[in-house]
Amino acid sequence: MHSVASAAAASAPAPAGVLLAVAGLPPPDQALPVLASVNNREQYRKRADDETEEAHWYSAEEPDTMVEPQQVRLKSLHSKAPSVIVFTNKTTFPVRALWLDFEAMRPAVVGLSTEQSVEIQAPKQLPWTLDTHRCFPEQYKSEVKALLLCHKKLEMAASTASPALPRPS
Repeated sequence: MHSVASAAAASAPAPAGVLLAVAGLPPPDQALPVLASVNNREQYRKRADDETEEAHWYSAEEPDTMVEPQQVRLKSLHSKAPSVIVFTNKTTFPVRALWLDFEAMRPAVVGLSTEQSVEIQAPKQLPWTLDTHRCFPEQYKSEVKALLLCHKKLEMAASTASPALPRPS
């Protein structure tokens, strides 16, 4: 299997929509976040070592109503402590807790009754490596850089296109 970066270099350029759809990127007319804003560690407040974070997947006022989850930031102290994920069923009906790993596989499905919890120690599908801050392999990083560069070039080409060309209606 070829990597995305080497496949793009070896063959004729694919139409922008196809390349971006395969890469899971938005079309060129939708802006990507600036990488500096995504990786800005200064936007996170400092947290105490014993502070826990909880994602709410239910409405506190209506326990049987699911709501959009709140974003939380999990942390590992200097990447030397294993992470722990705790799922708790706060609804009045049984639920199944499942999640996808980074290959879109379901590593675990757990049935939970009301108020039942399951604790997962150091899930294997988390993207970071203990003892380092490396989240992803170098090949993956280079492929992402190539795709972002491609997206940026398509965006720039679209913005400098001749206005005299008729647009499809």
